[in-house]
Amino acid sequence: MIKLIIITSKAKYEPAVVSGLTWDTERKSTPGKAKFQIISDPSMKFAEGDAVEIYDGTKGFFRGFIFTISTSGDGTTDITAYDQLRYFKNKDTRSYKSKTADALLKLIGNDYGLSIGGCDKTGLALSKVEDDAELFAMMEDAMYDTLIGTGKLYVLYDDFGKLRLRDCENMQVPILIGSETAGGYTLTSSIDNETYNRVKLVYTDNSSGKKSYFVAEDTKTQKKWGLLQKYETINSTTGANQIAKSMLQISDTPVKTLKFKDCFGDIRVRAGVLVMMKMNPEADANWMLVEKATHNFKDGAHFMDLTLKGGAING
Repeated sequence: MIKLIIITSKAKYEPAVVSGLTWDTERKSTPGKAKFQIISDPSMKFAEGDAVEIYDGTKGFFRGFIFTISTSGDGTTDITAYDQLRYFKNKDTRSYKSKTADALLKLIGNDYGLSIGGCDKTGLALSKVEDDAELFAMMEDAMYDTLIGTGKLYVLYDDFGKLRLRDCENMQVPILIGSETAGGYTLTSSIDNETYNRVKLVYTDNSSGKKSYFVAEDTKTQKKWGLLQKYETINSTTGANQIAKSMLQISDTPVKTLKFKDCFGDIRVRAGVLVMMKMNPEADANWMLVEKATHNFKDGAHFMDLTLKGGAING
């Protein structure tokens, strides 16, 4: 049973949802979003910035803030709410030294008045200058550098009003997704995005202006696909050759994406968690990463559309 509450400074309202409610999460640089339609009621006085909480029974799975209100002549009101990650679209300039990704999150949270929950310790100290960059970009850079340095993939998400940074390996949801539990699936393989067979890092000495280059490449895949280059500036030459090699190892492969539609819904499944995937009864089950999850609640039913990466489909 889905329960929706709108919280203002003066009152709490529990409106009835007219048609379907959707909840969307993505793993990278996207706030969690809830969209729903209610019956317009002049007695309910709410506005942009007021809080929204959504529960499945007694379990809260979304807490955010109203950003868009659209009232129609048919007596209904459409509302779009985002969780705290919406404020990571703000731009800023920041310079930091010897900060881990989890420490950077707490620093940003304190500066912007955001609520931070428990986070995993990422361990790797980083130093960076971010100029005129979205807060999302700052955190994505820190998480990517941590992935290159430690091999661990972290996800930033809002857990019912608390921002968390977690190691994806610690976010396993023991459910089985497959062709028999979904309404359909699509498997896509592409080198169009996030695939590179040359990594070129450049360091500029501030005093002399001299540039140093660090390159790792795969000539075999260059012959197959052409040259696909990732070019980045770095702040230090320390370990630069190994960093380039690690970046190449991660990106020198086609990106394979598996999309499932109309799976049986489970509110534990959100972007960044791992779920078990099994394409057919004879196949082995494999843990896969949820890149995107869209939950649809309508007429008492709960289904979800999932985008998965990793595991068996990437070999």
